[in-house]
Amino acid sequence: EMFMASFLACQAVFAMSFVEKNGMKKENFSFRAEPIFDDKGLITKMTTIVKIPADFPQEKEAHFINVLKTCKVGKHLTFEKEILLERSL
Repeated sequence: EMFMASFLACQAVFAMSFVEKNGMKKENFSFRAEPIFDDKGLITKMTTIVKIPADFPQEKEAHFINVLKTCKVGKHLTFEKEILLERSL
């Protein structure tokens, strides 16, 4: 749980930095993790789902995901990582 919390916090910091640098509001973002565990209780894959505002520019989505992938905590974690975006309605 500590790994997931650290990883999500790192991604959130990188995300908010991206948002700020691109002149967007930091409102209406949320992050959640969906881990998959093996029979020993170790994480084998973690999907981060980022809820983004309805007005988040679609042309910036790929760059946003790439920024999240640069999180330093994630560089130390060996399990498979995936990032999905959910647009608010």
